[in-house]
Order: sequence, then C-alpha cells, then structure tokens
Amino acid sequence: MLNTIFFFALMAAVTGVPFYFNYRFQNTPKEQRNTSAINSLAAKLSVFVIFSLYAMSFLAIEIRSNGYSKIGFCSCILSFFLLYSFRGKMIHEVREIPANPKERFQRSFRTVIAMGLLYGIYFATVQLLIPHTGIFPAVAAALIFITYSTPLFVRVWMPTQKMHESSIKSDILAVFKSAGSPIHEIYLLDTDRFKSYNALVCGPKYGFGPFRRSLFVTKNLFEVLEPEEIHAVVCHEASHFKLHHVAKRGAMSLVGLLVGMITVILPMGFISILCNVALYKSFGFAVFTTLACLTVQMNFLYRVIRKQEFEADIEALNLGASAAALTSALEKITEKNGMSRVKEDQLSRFMFGHAHPSTEERIAAIQEGKLPSDSKIFPTWKWNAAYASFIFVLGTFALMSLDSSTRQRLPASENTLNAQEAKSEK
Repeated sequence: MLNTIFFFALMAAVTGVPFYFNYRFQNTPKEQRNTSAINSLAAKLSVFVIFSLYAMSFLAIEIRSNGYSKIGFCSCILSFFLLYSFRGKMIHEVREIPANPKERFQRSFRTVIAMGLLYGIYFATVQLLIPHTGIFPAVAAALIFITYSTPLFVRVWMPTQKMHESSIKSDILAVFKSAGSPIHEIYLLDTDRFKSYNALVCGPKYGFGPFRRSLFVTKNLFEVLEPEEIHAVVCHEASHFKLHHVAKRGAMSLVGLLVGMITVILPMGFISILCNVALYKSFGFAVFTTLACLTVQMNFLYRVIRKQEFEADIEALNLGASAAALTSALEKITEKNGMSRVKEDQLSRFMFGHAHPSTEERIAAIQEGKLPSDSKIFPTWKWNAAYASFIFVLGTFALMSLDSSTRQRLPASENTLNAQEAKSEK
C-alpha cells in the first residue's frame, strides 16, 4: 500500500513540474529573465523527471503491475511535453519572437515524440533482455542501439530537408573526406522561426537507410556566420568523426555504467555484510543503487563529452580551421542562442546536450592550442587513492564481520569439535 501511495505521489510531482516551471518564471522580474536561466531550470527539472521515471519503474516492479509502469511512463512523457512547451513560450517572450502557438505546439510535440521513442526503446530493450542476459548486457545493447539510431531521432525531433547541391555542400563534404570520415548526407534543420543556431554530427560509419552518418546544420547558421567561420564549424564537426568520438562515447557510456556499479554497489555490499542485513533484497536498496549508478554514469559521460569538445576544437585547427574564425564562430553562436559565456548550471552534466564546456573555456583552449588541465575523464590520483583506501578498510571490516558471523552460526557439535581440535593442537 505504501509503495502504491509513493508511486502516485511521485507521478503527481512529475506532472506538476511544468506548472512549477511556468509559475517560477511568471513571478520572475523581467530584467532577470534570459535564455540561460530558462535552460538552467529546464535542465534541473528534466533531471528530476528522468530520475523519477527510473524510480517509478522500480515501484511498478515492486507492486507487480505492468499497468503502473505504463502509467508512470506516460506521466513523464506528458511532463516533458508541457515542460518544453512552456520553455518554448518563455524563450519566445524573452527573445521577442512573434507568437505562433501552432508552431510552438508542433515543435514541442516533435520533441516529446523523439524523447518518447528514445526512452521507450531504451526501457523496452532493457526490460526485454534483462531476464535473458542480465542488467549489464541489456543496458549495453540498449545504449548501442540508441547510439546507432541517433540520426533518425534527430529527424523526428526537428523538421529537416536535404541540402541542395552547391559549392558550400561540396566544400563541407570535402572537409569530412579529408578527415577520413566521409558523411552520407547533409540535412538543414528548419529552425528559422525559433532563431536557433547549431550544428551536429551523428550516426555510425557503416549505417544504412535512416541511420546513415549525417551532418545536421540549422539554416540560420549560414545567415550569421562568414564562410571561413562556417568552414571552422564544419572542421570541428568533422574532427568528432576523425577522432572516433561517436564510437568512443558509446563505449565510454558502458564504462561509466561499470564504474557506477563498482563505486556504488561494492561499498553497499560491504555495508550489508557489516550490518548483517540482506540489503539486496530491499526495494529501497534497488532504487537507491540504480539512481546512484545512473548519477555516476551521467557524471562520467559529462566528463567524456567535455573532453571530446576540447579535442575537436584543437583537431579542427589541424584540419585547416583558423583559430580566429573558430573563436568568432563560437562567440556568435553563443550570442545568437542567448547562452551564457560561462558555465552556470552544474546540473547540466545530467543533460548531455548541455554538457559542452563554456564558451570562455573553449576559446582559452583554442588560443593555447592544448587541452585544459581539468579536462581529464577520471578523477585525480588523490581521489582514486582516497576511494581505494575507503574500500579497503570497509572491505577488511566486512570480511572480519563475515568470518565472525559464520562462526556464530555453526551448529553446536561443530563448535565443540573445533574447540577440541584447537585444544589438541595446543
């Protein structure tokens, strides 16, 4: 009964997240409203919805109701739809874009459909494979499929059209070919009404059909950037393929999952032994460890993405981009998107799309021509040594406790026999 009440309370909180977002900004002074603040709060609330989705999935398993699982999933999708609908409305007001409720609805609807497909396929794949393969292979298969099918999700997310043959398209294709990573197609993202400026690459090297490796560029980008700046942006995106960042990101997501399992489940297992309690049978233990592992994995991937962006900027210079053009392109994109030049939201590490370094950090790295000292994926050796020491001490006490508890549970006859053997040895 308590699990059911908690499930519906969590579902109500998730459904209320968009209205809290709307209330928060309706009561914010106009001079404090900006795109960065809107995206920051939206990222925080999105993290809450994602974590709630995992928690409700475990609650549905505990309640033994597949119907509850579907209800929880639908509530999260509804929350995302309303949240990004309100977010679009706020950004339109802040950036003084003429109101068009129909277009805002269509964009929010496409966003939710894409996210619904993404998380739906992920959870469906995991739940289908777990009984046969275990959790780690199931999650690995789901992540590989999502990485492979990203081009399709992008096309569902935003309206796209193929770029017509032109000298610009030929130059872009030539850059990718020189990087040793030719792409199959270039798509223009139709975001003119929303004043969005960006470019991204995705897809596997040997993809087929809608999963082919592609470059996606917003139409507006060609209006605000000079030809040499466009070339610099393309070199940055080509560098991701040249450095095999797509494949590495997929592999590192699995490493992040493994790191999360080791850093969370191992100490929890030792604590279970010390307390002589079967925590692994507890529903709360399952929820806590899963969310903790997810937190570690997301933080790990955040560090991976951060380092890859620095690497792509440096490699773009080797592909022919000038430091001045790449720097000015970053500044223009940041200004036109209404973003902050410095990183203000630490929770952005839970939203991979916002995990890029700040503009100031990237410009400094481009000017120096090397990676920043704080762009390492794993923590410093001091943190690793401290954690290893903690695990060693905790494991030592756990093994001592396990040995003593095993002796106490021996039958009386075995205890007597052991005592006689010890006496005879003396």
